[in-house]
Amino acid sequence: MIIANGRIRIALVVVSTLTATPLYAQAPVPVVQNAINSIAQNNLQQHINVLASDSLEGREAGSRGGRAAANYIVEQLRKIGMAPAGVNGEFFQPFGGAADYRNILTVIPGSDPVLRNEYVVIGGHYDHVGYGNATNSFGPFGQIHNGADDNGSGCATLLELMRAIKTAGYQPRRSILFAFWDGEEKNLLGSKHFVTAPVVPLQQIKMVLNVDMVGRLTDERMEILGTRTAVGLRRFVSRRNDQKINIDFNWDIVGDSDHYPFVQRQIPFVMPFTDKHPDYHRPSDDPDKINFDGMQRVGRLVLRLLASFADMAAIPTYRARCRVESEGTRRGFERILPPVAPRLGVQTDPADAGVIVRTVVPNTPAANAGIRQGDQIVQVAGLPVTTETFRPIVQAAPTPTNIQIVRNGQTNTVEVRLDGTPRRIGIAWRTDAAEPGTMTLTRVIPGSSAGVGGLEVGDRIYALNGEPTTTDEKFMADIKDQTELRFDVERKGRLRSVVVKPPPQMAP
Repeated sequence: MIIANGRIRIALVVVSTLTATPLYAQAPVPVVQNAINSIAQNNLQQHINVLASDSLEGREAGSRGGRAAANYIVEQLRKIGMAPAGVNGEFFQPFGGAADYRNILTVIPGSDPVLRNEYVVIGGHYDHVGYGNATNSFGPFGQIHNGADDNGSGCATLLELMRAIKTAGYQPRRSILFAFWDGEEKNLLGSKHFVTAPVVPLQQIKMVLNVDMVGRLTDERMEILGTRTAVGLRRFVSRRNDQKINIDFNWDIVGDSDHYPFVQRQIPFVMPFTDKHPDYHRPSDDPDKINFDGMQRVGRLVLRLLASFADMAAIPTYRARCRVESEGTRRGFERILPPVAPRLGVQTDPADAGVIVRTVVPNTPAANAGIRQGDQIVQVAGLPVTTETFRPIVQAAPTPTNIQIVRNGQTNTVEVRLDGTPRRIGIAWRTDAAEPGTMTLTRVIPGSSAGVGGLEVGDRIYALNGEPTTTDEKFMADIKDQTELRFDVERKGRLRSVVVKPPPQMAP
């Protein structure tokens, strides 16, 4: 990687359980699953140990180390049995004249009579910055910059994906063009050359996967870029994330890696990225820093995405709005709505029946109704309460409402004018044109059914009772009177099932 500078709706429900069981739209076919399972850490490590060895002198484009790296990659392609897709029947696509730069291109032809004429391009650059200088290194200069993560990790992943595909006998419907880009660290020269002199027509390239710096998975977290370049890509990625990786979906599109020349030509892309680190563009980016277990898991996710793009009936087309969006746009879309005032105004402790009032907040409905510290609340709006149900019932209760308390052994009923409006779940959401049918939570009220049950701000709701959500109006109508609800929720790229059991309706 080069150095480079809605509308809101509210609804309320009791959430009883939140499980971490992933839900998927469709399991991979067995041959794809076999390929995914065969991705091996030792193979990844072997490739990185060669590509990031001192003998390759940092793989600067056009250098003897860069040429040696290219020769190693081509040797592996021949062992795997890959078909060349470069110039004149070779693997290489030369460019740069006397500079002697070379992209390396190879193809797995598609099996479908029609779709084989479409391409998914998956690539990663194999060059790095050699001995480093003031324009491409954070120093110290004059030492070999091995680039184990940048981008030995991407090259090793591509080689292992090809081996897994060929060994399993997977035949994609679309053609898959694998590209090892040269000159990426010299302002994306290789990918820029390809889009000006493509070996296949650009209009036949339907999706690009850019695999750049995937060797440093930390805290089970990675980024995926590019999901704004076509409609529905966030959901597409999340439904295929069976590797228990937390994904941050980054909305920025900048010219710092080889996806950029393609998106400039209105071709959508997806880019997995395990983020920059203190060894980025320094001599210390060595193989011993690579997380090979994490790299294996990222590779398995990438292969599942690749096979899905290669086999799906139609790949979503480019979404032009992505070029005016950024991380700032995302933060604005996901901004949290301001908190709401407490409806009752008490803090409680558990009791054998109901709850015990520990604190009454001054100038709140509870204080105004005469509720005191030490009171035992046993009913709200005619419903018995427990520690688990008290706060959700208060949120859902009409106003005014009757609250039954026990004080000094005597049972009394007080009328309380609760603040705000009844909320059966306690959420607000926004919809997103790039993710149709997705309800993105922008408020989860503490103490509401949603808050007690485990929903969080930023959660994406994809389905309700097994049916995809569509409009926010329909979503609100569907949850209004149901006695049991099951939400498919995405949180940081992982899917969860949320089972919801609303309380009984409470009369005013």
